Amino acid sequence: LEDHIRASEEGIDLMIKKPVSLNTIESLLSKHMADKGIEAYRVLVIDDDGDICTYIESTLTEIGIAVKTRPDASRLLQD
Repeated sequence: LEDHIRASEEGIDLMIKKPVSLNTIESLLSKHMADKGIEAYRVLVIDDDGDICTYIESTLTEIGIAVKTRPDASRLLQD
């Protein structure tokens, strides 16, 4: 809950926690973007497993989503 509160304070609109399938991510993003009137996906993936970050980044990039990855959410919110 604390992560969600801090993320909201930093302007993050949507958080999706694991485990989650790529189809679910795409569905949630599409609904969220339609609700907000957003035209392009921009996703920040935070995971301490570099292989998972690389996999998600490459998969989402293939379908036109701009992706950034970070290994640690606590450091991200401090920057």
